[in-house]
Amino acid sequence: METELYKKYSSLRKVSQETGIPVSTLWYRLSKKGVLNKKIKVTKIHENSNLLTGLYIGLWAGDGSRYYDKGFISKIHINKNDADLISLIQEVVYRLFRKKVRLYLDGSNDNRASVKIHSKFIFHFPEQFLNFSKDKSKTVRLKNITNKKFLEGFLLGLTLTDGYLKKKFVFVSVSKLLAKQVSRLLKAHGFSPKTYVHIRRKWNWSDLHMVRLKNEESKQLKYKLNVFLKKLGISKTLNELKRYEEK
Repeated sequence: METELYKKYSSLRKVSQETGIPVSTLWYRLSKKGVLNKKIKVTKIHENSNLLTGLYIGLWAGDGSRYYDKGFISKIHINKNDADLISLIQEVVYRLFRKKVRLYLDGSNDNRASVKIHSKFIFHFPEQFLNFSKDKSKTVRLKNITNKKFLEGFLLGLTLTDGYLKKKFVFVSVSKLLAKQVSRLLKAHGFSPKTYVHIRRKWNWSDLHMVRLKNEESKQLKYKLNVFLKKLGISKTLNELKRYEEK
């Protein structure tokens, strides 16, 4: 009985509550049966790749959050229908931290979901590369990092989260400093981005800071980002990950 309950909940505490069997006894029994999901504590990165690290930090800077609730929890928020992007995030987390993560639905009647990560090391990992306060969305920005491969991955991660790239590239953020940094990254690749601000104060909302490229430069950027994906050994293209229809 405890085996079936553990497979259902993946939690010794919940199985103990339902059966009345002490957690220590359950741990011994399920370990002996080989069904216990023994969590390995993350203490370091396992794939020493600046490009991969930059990608993770870009994904988290764009759509990540973190909080403490009986443990250190990090999330990357995503549409539950973005199957290829979800698989990519799971692959990145596993390759970087050797941590298997699952998708959780955040709303019962919409498409909100998140990849949820339980780890103190991963919780604090972004602090090596990013500055941000409690209001992460408005304050997040990159530290003074000059590694080329990291910055390529970072730009890819931001495009996969807060970026739009069909015929025209558009990056949107409530963080003014992050938008400025994206503009500088694009200039470093030889592009000529334009920046705009969409004022939303009359609704008591945060203003949107936008970075745009013209069509021809957007096409060139898409080519570069697909090259970065190939360098990471990822077979999917940007169009596939963003669920854009090929034309």
